[in-house]
Amino acid sequence: MRSFALILAWLLASSAAVAQHSSVPKAGQRTATTAAQQEERPELTAVGGLGASNMYTSFLALDAIHDTMICGAYDAEKVLPSVQLIAGFLKIGMEHLQAVQQSHVVSAEDAAFLADMVDAYKALHRESYSLVDYVQTGNEADDKIFQQERENAWGKISRLLKLE
Repeated sequence: MRSFALILAWLLASSAAVAQHSSVPKAGQRTATTAAQQEERPELTAVGGLGASNMYTSFLALDAIHDTMICGAYDAEKVLPSVQLIAGFLKIGMEHLQAVQQSHVVSAEDAAFLADMVDAYKALHRESYSLVDYVQTGNEADDKIFQQERENAWGKISRLLKLE
């Protein structure tokens, strides 16, 4: 139950952090985010909140799958489809975020935040494929690469979501 409380607290905190980056300036106006502006663009809050949740849960899922391999609970045949599916979802999410970022329908501030999200998604995508390599080979060198990609992805996620 404690884990659920921590996750819920994180979701609430990250929603606030993501919401503060959802500014919608009026034509020609660059102003600080206000509650009224956030309400005008709930889709940006949704994109930020869902993106944050997806990054965090994808990170946790990859780590959990890695742990099942390390402890021998599951073999490569069992976990490989899941890792590949996560990698595919991350790629699709990254591409959609890039499309929104480049669409010119968001402010410069929102585009910068989306660029940071894309960067975190790219790191997660690299992490997922390093896990694919480790799952396929069981090689210690591939595990080390996974650990490096994992640390890189967590650094980007934790900074972006203000979890440091």
